Amino acid sequence: MGTPTNFVATENSNPPLSNLTYDWEFSLNNILTHSNSPNGIDNPNVTYTSAGTDIVKLKVSTQFNCSDSVSKPVYIVPKASDPIAISTPYTQDFNTNAAGWIAGGANSSWEWGTFLTKGTEGSPTRGSGWETKINGTNNQEEQSWVLSNCFDITSTKPVISLDIFSDTPIGVNGAVLQANTNGNIEDDASWITIGGVNSGINWYDTQGIVSSPGNQSTVNTGWTGNAVTRPNKYETWTTAVFKLDPFAGATNVVFRVAFGADKSQTDGFAFDNVFIGERTRVVVMENFTNNDAQGATAHNNAYYNLASEVVKVQYHTPFPGDDPVNALNPQINNARTAFYGITEAPTIRIDGRARAGEVNSWLNTLYDERVLTPSPIEIVPTVTKINGEVVISTSILNRTGQTLSLQGAHVFTTIVQKSVTDAALLSGTNNSEFAFVARQMLPSPTGVIIDSNIPAGGTYLVPDVVWRFNSGDAIVITVQETSGLKEVYQAHIVLNPPLPDLITGIEDLTEYIRIYPNPANESFEIELPSKAENRLVVNLIDPVGRAAQQLYFEKGEQTKTVNTQNLAQGIYVVQIGSGKTGVLRKKVMVVH
Repeated sequence: MGTPTNFVATENSNPPLSNLTYDWEFSLNNILTHSNSPNGIDNPNVTYTSAGTDIVKLKVSTQFNCSDSVSKPVYIVPKASDPIAISTPYTQDFNTNAAGWIAGGANSSWEWGTFLTKGTEGSPTRGSGWETKINGTNNQEEQSWVLSNCFDITSTKPVISLDIFSDTPIGVNGAVLQANTNGNIEDDASWITIGGVNSGINWYDTQGIVSSPGNQSTVNTGWTGNAVTRPNKYETWTTAVFKLDPFAGATNVVFRVAFGADKSQTDGFAFDNVFIGERTRVVVMENFTNNDAQGATAHNNAYYNLASEVVKVQYHTPFPGDDPVNALNPQINNARTAFYGITEAPTIRIDGRARAGEVNSWLNTLYDERVLTPSPIEIVPTVTKINGEVVISTSILNRTGQTLSLQGAHVFTTIVQKSVTDAALLSGTNNSEFAFVARQMLPSPTGVIIDSNIPAGGTYLVPDVVWRFNSGDAIVITVQETSGLKEVYQAHIVLNPPLPDLITGIEDLTEYIRIYPNPANESFEIELPSKAENRLVVNLIDPVGRAAQQLYFEKGEQTKTVNTQNLAQGIYVVQIGSGKTGVLRKKVMVVH
């Protein structure tokens, strides 16, 4: 509506006729209004100024006054005033009117009106919307639909959600959501079915629906069933959500809820509360692995392969065997493992959640559910380097119209290393790389506690945390509850932050220098929290206080291997530094 609709008359005579005259009637039933009435041509453009359904009639005459006529329906819907974007979503509850949505198709029973009770409702929980017969049964042999407004979708991550209710004979009657981009509304082959079974949230129930809603060419998928056959879904209203990624950047997109019925049923199908907008959630996936765990390599690959709209952090557990990455920083790895009560590895948490069974059996389904669940907040970090240290200032924005009860939730700031390829750290696996490995949690594994709720549209300023030693190269920030389901509200990653300066001295750095494995057999590694800026001496002191070995970190080095094959068993002291740079000492046990 409001933009030109093009009509094309095609003449297929043999031989072709010439000198034809064209007489158009663009609203035979006087339902639609239009601002112009071009006539006498074979391809007029008409601008309709009202929405609805009408009949267009064309009479074609030859120069010998022979004539024929043809009539076809025309469906005109309003175009959304704003393109679909994160700041301009489309929301429609249909409580005031049909909002320019129109019904059509064969033997249609669709009506807009006030809903009665649905399923187990004691009283109606919805106002008005669309249903196949508001107070009666849908029609038999029905192949109908409700047509949406027209949309331009500028969002790069578009999503649609709608509340649905089904009271249909399972596998016989059903409904499906379809989209059209070429304007050929009448041609069922021009409609693209959105989504499939076992995807999205509360999306389609099955394939092979007998009535083929939307006249699908092959799969005949859709929503079907009722409170008896699908008691956990259709006892009352449910919200269905799915990605619209194939239509990102598309213009003049029209949707339809198509219904097919071989039989009549009490309520048939109903929908309400349509939302078309942008996905706002970034999922956090935490991988808990151990180099000695059975199946760790394949498990880690599953973690790496999930790539879209997800922030990743990998932790290494202290079980079932010794793990060199865990030994680098057992404090954060063990604290995060205990946070979830994890007792077996490998495993994964998606937004703090997991399901029973093998990870691969539920990983993608749970990911879909979480990424399609809107986040009420946005995390906005500001990362600034000051005097060689990196200050992380985080703001939490409430994107809802209600106060968010976030008091007591925690903000976790984790420094991760995007790629770990050190053979010593990969030992025991067939992985060639570890990705997004946790190296520090700031200011500690407990994070920062949010001390107040966030008002509607408000912003909470998290106290600054300081990153002093560049053992990683990216920053992951999450907002999460620490009790109950450990709900994750949102995640964010800073992929290329400024890094803290290189270390010039080592005093007060004992907790940041890692020795692994410990105990050691043939060798062990010494890892500094960052590359050495100057030459740094290392002395290995034996159990009776004698110097057993001396070696150096040269400028730019961060790890050093110490060979212990020829050393006697016992506890040795690793002494790093000298009087000029400061001295620290750590113990390592040698066993054979």
